[in-house]
Amino acid sequence: MPPVPRWTFVLLLGLGVLGACAKYESDIETVKAAKTTGATNEAFVTDLAGARGTFAWSARQDEKYGKDSGIVLVEATVTRTGRSGRKQVVLLQWLHNRQTGKVAFEDVLVNGRSRGILGAALDVLELELE
Repeated sequence: MPPVPRWTFVLLLGLGVLGACAKYESDIETVKAAKTTGATNEAFVTDLAGARGTFAWSARQDEKYGKDSGIVLVEATVTRTGRSGRKQVVLLQWLHNRQTGKVAFEDVLVNGRSRGILGAALDVLELELE
């Protein structure tokens, strides 16, 4: 049997990573379209990022509910830079229940600390006023 080229392993590894991301793509799309904050979550995250921010979506199994629960934790990470140059990372978390199709707002973390929706709003407002 001839030796397998190295690029074959790289290709297979890359496909595995893409497959893992695709596993949660429908969960991310469901959460983006849901309206847990009045507007769609996607519009809310875009508005939160504003002109000086960036955002990225990700998803994973929520370890609190177990691997086979069908409950997926979807996160939007928003990195904002204030006028003074100070950066702030806001992590918004939602739960998507695949069985019921329901989406629930879970938590907000600002710079790694759980703040709740009101505390996070005040932190973001403070950054905007700098």
